Amino acid sequence: MSVERTGFWVELVAGAGLGLIISGDAVAQSLPATVVTSPPLSAQFWQGVAAREAMAARFANNPEVFAFYAARDFAPIWTGEGPEFELRRAALLAALEASGDHGLPRATYDIAGLRAGFATGADIATELRAALTYLEYAQDISAGVLEPATLAEDIYKTTPRQSSEALLSGFASADNPMIYLSNLTPQHPQYARLQRAMFDLARVVEAGGWGAPVVAERLELGDQGPTVAALITRLQAMGYLAEEPSSASVTLLTANDAQTATEAPASARFDDRLFGAVIRFQADNGLTQDGIVGANTLVAINVDAETRLKDVILAMERQRWMNFDRGERHVLVNIPDFHATVVDQDVVTFSTRSVVGHPDPRRHTPEFSDVMEYLVINPSWTVPRSITTREYLPQLQEDPTAQSQLELWSGGQVVDRAQVDFTQYTASTFPYTLRQAPSTSNALGLVKFMFPNPWNIYLHDTPAKSLFARETRAYSHGCVRLQDPFDFAYHLLAPQEDDPEAYFARILATGRETTVRLETPIPVHLVYWTSFVDPDGRLQHRADIYGRNADLWQELEAAGVSVAAISS
Repeated sequence: MSVERTGFWVELVAGAGLGLIISGDAVAQSLPATVVTSPPLSAQFWQGVAAREAMAARFANNPEVFAFYAARDFAPIWTGEGPEFELRRAALLAALEASGDHGLPRATYDIAGLRAGFATGADIATELRAALTYLEYAQDISAGVLEPATLAEDIYKTTPRQSSEALLSGFASADNPMIYLSNLTPQHPQYARLQRAMFDLARVVEAGGWGAPVVAERLELGDQGPTVAALITRLQAMGYLAEEPSSASVTLLTANDAQTATEAPASARFDDRLFGAVIRFQADNGLTQDGIVGANTLVAINVDAETRLKDVILAMERQRWMNFDRGERHVLVNIPDFHATVVDQDVVTFSTRSVVGHPDPRRHTPEFSDVMEYLVINPSWTVPRSITTREYLPQLQEDPTAQSQLELWSGGQVVDRAQVDFTQYTASTFPYTLRQAPSTSNALGLVKFMFPNPWNIYLHDTPAKSLFARETRAYSHGCVRLQDPFDFAYHLLAPQEDDPEAYFARILATGRETTVRLETPIPVHLVYWTSFVDPDGRLQHRADIYGRNADLWQELEAAGVSVAAISS
């Protein structure tokens, strides 16, 4: 071990939590004789030791960094001499400079300080600053700035964070450090599409936005006047009244253009062309496509461009939380989109409307990933205890014959309701289970799809078909109801059954509860994406039904994320 490397080790030991400022003499006394006789450390090598004590405390919380450098005999990655070190420094600085274009907290990386440190030459403080800055950036870009499980009680996501040792080793051994850093970015096509949308929206914001909001109660085909003119202006600015409308490319509108457009004549008319533009806007916002600008459509139209830009940055953060192999075939349930899809090799091969958990926090559909293992045809329904005690027990105390479709069970036996005094029980002492036998009126319908999890969430059929016609479909107690459960079952069974429809029908006809195992279990991802790009490349927005976006953006801002950091 050289004297210079040994000095580096002393700095690392101090960084590991000793908090010591060790003089050159003390270092010499602690070294083997063969090292003591070597030339003393240069004064430059020890410059700023006192200033580096703060960094030492930070390093104490990351023993993996110490272990990584120890394993390589404390050889530097960034501060050495030679072309490989120059490439690493250039790659890191370039990635940090562009970090704002990923919605990352660019200002927190202290790029100027790191660049100045690199300019001074080999220096322990600069080496450690580069290592820690790189790790912060690498974790942010590959797994997200935030920890989603800390943001809401019903988000159960574990971000795909690599260890510090793996990130440092990967970078140090990379033949091309720029390619290595680029590959830390989520490779799923959804991420790149969202980034393009982010750039488009950043240009719109810089140009002054989409003009004044539309102030009206309701607008429809045949209306005319200033409010229709305002609607035309707004939709033109958004790109919905171009000759070939596309939400993937945004029409820019300058402040002067917006002023001129608002002075459109009072005779502006809601014609067929405007009707078509409204339909396209409604489709891109998950609204009922009736061409009528009612309350919900007006709210969506009047969302300003900067808010939409923030929504897309949030969407990119949510994609980083899922920077892992989602499965060659997987099920994706987007909660605010009210749809469940089957995705094969990144192509949607099946889609159905869904009903998800109610906005009441006790009834949210949680965010998590699991693996679907089987489906149950002709399922019985064992009522969750929370529903039993919160909703049904009060009804039974009022009328013991209430909810007559539900059987009372105890010890594996059906209990006669007439023999039970329900008024003597509370939510904590109620000793019975409520169960509904298989039937067409069963709350789970005729099939359920199981991915066993601690929250007892699954996908299922329902007899309440009318809810699927509604624009907003958040009515369940947390489980996900499917509009087309039979077709969904056929699609999942197709790889293992020659005639999945006939196979399913035979079991259904028995009326008996039957479990059918999937020969190849399928990953299931329940996500909360209020902004995403659809398979046709169109930017989509959905209502924030659980009110999460404002809190999430506040957390990102606190972490240093800013729309001002985006290159426009």
